[in-house]
Amino acid sequence: MSLLYPIALIAPLILLGIFLWRRGSKEKVLFPSVGLLKNVNPSWKVQLRKPSLYLLSTLIVVLLSLAAARPQKISADESPQEAHDLMLVIDLSGSMRERDYRSGFSLIDRLQAVKMVLAEFIKSRKQDRIGVVAFGTSAFLQSPLTMDHLLVAELLNLLEIGMAGEGTAIGDGLGVALKGLRDIQSASKAIVLLTDGANNSGTVSPLQAASIAEKMGIKIHTVGMGAPVDMRRTSLFNQSGEYDEKTLKEIAERTGGVFFNATDLADLKKVYDEIDKLEAREDEEPQRIILKEYLPEIAGIALALSALLLMLNSTIFLKIPG
Repeated sequence: MSLLYPIALIAPLILLGIFLWRRGSKEKVLFPSVGLLKNVNPSWKVQLRKPSLYLLSTLIVVLLSLAAARPQKISADESPQEAHDLMLVIDLSGSMRERDYRSGFSLIDRLQAVKMVLAEFIKSRKQDRIGVVAFGTSAFLQSPLTMDHLLVAELLNLLEIGMAGEGTAIGDGLGVALKGLRDIQSASKAIVLLTDGANNSGTVSPLQAASIAEKMGIKIHTVGMGAPVDMRRTSLFNQSGEYDEKTLKEIAERTGGVFFNATDLADLKKVYDEIDKLEAREDEEPQRIILKEYLPEIAGIALALSALLLMLNSTIFLKIPG
């Protein structure tokens, strides 16, 4: 509850001050003897007249002042929206050990860069269910779809390079993500695939997985990670060479997603900012503000009391002059 014009509440105090001042300045009527008044027994009407009329008058003034102050209640429309489901598919192959992403004055490996960026991305998707799939030579579900984003962030942080093998099973990673999305009722489903290599392991090819996703109506955004080949240092762990750009583009095109390339940390942040915009809720509307005004009710009560005051003053409490 708030008041639009709180200064209006001063009015009753001003009127009270004027009333007391005028009352004190009235001339007093002198009686030769108070004994003449002792034998007068005022009727109940006379006894009730002043306090009743004063009380009603006071209530009317207070209510009118409150109405003038415009009391109102402001609330946001809490209409429930259907969940938007995102599955993050992350490469844990040996090539992710490459320390070619700069953070401040130091170089960090690719997985560290991914964790930093995804931590912020997850925070920004407050109303969505998010899950995590990791893959190397094999693939596994690290976190099922959940609204518990703190849990997702903790499970994301537990991922380590090589824990699923040194290879790159992109197709299997997509397959696990599709299985996690298959039986979920949702307004929108999407997968964000991140890899720095080409598919060289697993039983499902990336394009087979893309075909299944297309039939299921699930978009796949693809992110190719890594510096251009001439800038990347040779590594024993980089078994797959640079990522397979052609396949990643085809996966995105088939499913209605978008392909991105991230060569450094700033690029990676921009990529997930773009994905955040792409995956904005289609049914999302600006938050509606509901304003409840109490002026009509209060003014109505004041009007009813004013009518009652006039009626009493002209009937029961009618003051006969003389």
